[in-house]
Amino acid sequence: MSPGARIAAYIVCWTGGCLIFDILSAIDQAVVDSVIILLISLGGGASSR
Repeated sequence: MSPGARIAAYIVCWTGGCLIFDILSAIDQAVVDSVIILLISLGGGASSR
């Protein structure tokens, strides 16, 4: 990790799923927090098939 770098984590998914409003709110907050690089990873549980 680069000197002076920091990690900001925004949790938006809960047991009930991920609401688009929560995802967009986290992105807005990352902008307010001056995040330069934003990685988004959304995953679900195992398939029920």
